[in-house]
Parts: sequence; C-alpha cells; structure tokens
Amino acid sequence: MALSSPRVSESKTAVEEKPADIYSWLLATSWQKLIPLYTLIELTGECNLNCRHCYLTAEEKTNKGLSTAQWFELLEQLYHSGAFFLSLSGGEIFLRQDLFSIIEKARELNFSTRLFTNGTLITRDVARRVAETSPEAVEVSLYGALPETHDWLTGVPGSFKKTIGAIEALVELGVMVVIKNVWMNINWTEAERWLSLVRRLGALPRWCVNVVPQNDGGLSPTEFRMGDEELAELHRWELSVERDYDGAEGADSNPFCGADSDGVTSRSKERVLGCGAAANNCIIDINGEVLPCAQIRISAGNVTKEPFGRIWRDSRFLNQLRAIRELPVSGCVGCPYLEQCVRCPGLAWLEDGGLALRSSWACRVARIYSEVEDE
Repeated sequence: MALSSPRVSESKTAVEEKPADIYSWLLATSWQKLIPLYTLIELTGECNLNCRHCYLTAEEKTNKGLSTAQWFELLEQLYHSGAFFLSLSGGEIFLRQDLFSIIEKARELNFSTRLFTNGTLITRDVARRVAETSPEAVEVSLYGALPETHDWLTGVPGSFKKTIGAIEALVELGVMVVIKNVWMNINWTEAERWLSLVRRLGALPRWCVNVVPQNDGGLSPTEFRMGDEELAELHRWELSVERDYDGAEGADSNPFCGADSDGVTSRSKERVLGCGAAANNCIIDINGEVLPCAQIRISAGNVTKEPFGRIWRDSRFLNQLRAIRELPVSGCVGCPYLEQCVRCPGLAWLEDGGLALRSSWACRVARIYSEVEDE
C-alpha cells in the first residue's frame, strides 16, 4: 500500500468525502491511508525524579537517547511520511542540552508539537524560551494536591514546588498547559482539591486510573492501582464534575481518560486493536526502535538502520497488527459493560498474555464504573 501524506494534494474523491469537521476528516484519512499522524518520540530515558510508579526500567533510566543528528534525520523522515502531531517525551526531556534545537527543528518542519515534562527544570528563563517556540501544549505531571503526596510519589522533596512554579511561569506567558495525573491508591482522595488547584493555576486537567506495568513487563507499578471501593468512589466524584464538560470540544477540553480525539473512541471497543496503534500513531523509543504504542514494546525496526517510512510501510509486524486489528476479542462482543470499557491491547498483552485477549484491568474498571452509574 502506498503511503501518502496529508501535505500532498488529495484525490478528487477524497476531497469530496471530507466532512464539515476538518479534524475528523484528518483522523479518518490518516486511519484509512495508514499515515502516522500522531508520533511520540522518547528523547531520553534519564530523569531527575524517581517516581515510584514509573514504567521505565533501571537500564532505560541511564539511556541518554539518540544523538541530535539522529533525531534531526528522524524528524525529516517523519515529515515526509505525513506525521504532524509530534510529542516529545522522556524520561525528562529538559535534561537534554539539545532540546531546544530539536524543538526548533520540529518547528521548521511545521509539526504541531507537545512537550511532556515533570516541570522541575523549567525556570522562568526556560519558560520564556519554551513560549518562544509556540508549542501546541506543554503537558506537566502533577500527582497530588499536596506537596507531601506528590513528593513522596516522585521520590524527590521539593519537586511539587518546582512543578507548580513551572506551571505558573508557562501559563503567565500564554502557553497552554495540560496538567496530567494518574489516580492511585495514594493520591485519589485529593481529587477534588487537585482539580481546584489545576483550575486556579489556569491550566487544563487530564487524568486516568491506568497505572501501567514497566516496559519489561514488571508489575511493581501496579501495586499502586486503586481498589474496587476506591474506584467506585472516584467515579462518583467524576460523575459529579462531568457536567462541567458537557459540550466541550477538543482533546484538551475534556479531562477524562479516553476522551482524546485521536480516533480511538470512534473505533469498536470489541476489536483487537480499537486504538490507533500501527494505524495512525506510533512511538520511537530512546534507541530508535519503532513501536506500535507505549505498552506494545515490540520493535518493528530501528530508524538508525533503515528509514522510518520503510519500517512503517513494510514491517511484517506492523502489517500483522493491521491485519488482525478488526478481529473481535473473545468475551468482549456484547459485554454489558462495554460503554465504560478502557481496554488497552498493550495491557492485555502485558498482563493477560495476548493482544487479542480481554484486559482484566479494563474489565474490572468497566464493571465498577457501570455499577456506579446504575446506582
């Protein structure tokens, strides 16, 4: 299948089929034509925090990532493959001395760029430089409303204060800031205070309950997952605030997990790959390996050895995923809890033994959420 780019003129048929919502058309087109519209690159594994629920392995945390020249070459290849929404992640990206060179390169290529960070290295001067690059958004992790909670989870005293300072500086300069959180058995009781704090800071909230295993399959982070009663109580709170977002538009207007407008929610939740993995999004890790998603850590090829476009188009593994993506998941078809399902095929693979299997974690969350909504 020939790989086309949204930067290339579309055929008459494609133009005629465009819906009124250009973004929806872009999603549908990228899915149909296998354009890697959403790409996340992991610039480094190094981080100045030591989060207790981190999914990186000890070996990955010492990996500095590819060279500046290698990332530059990859960005050029991504551009020619049709990638547009680019997320820069780590580790902690601000540990890289060449970060702003990479951001500027992405800007030259007209990527819509997001920065994922813990914020602790963003001083007012750094925030000013960030603002000058006009990112789509800066996404900052904040794991509680109280310093002691956040600092305990990050393993670094004073990290809460630095993160808050970074958010304030960025917002003051007009940068859109998305504050992200993972609700865990340690921090979920601070949900209301956390949301109030986010609003007071002038940022946008986003959260989920999916504490994921380590990249090598280690399950130690999942010890922080919420229990049944905790999930039920949290969802009651979510329902109480959900009406504030009725009618909100755009991925950053809705804080609820799974609400991102990346094509995921338009796909059947009963299918093997109901997400955009290998269809219109992928990840390039710190070693240059092309991965379908953050949880399916199986390499389709390495960009230091062959061009990204060739990997994306010709990889046997990616094409196998594409061939099975619409197959039904045994036990999911007709499930009464499907509406609340947050099944991730990567989690099903890591925790339950296969991409085409039910996710025990998703089943649990869906059941509890459905029971709460039926109260």
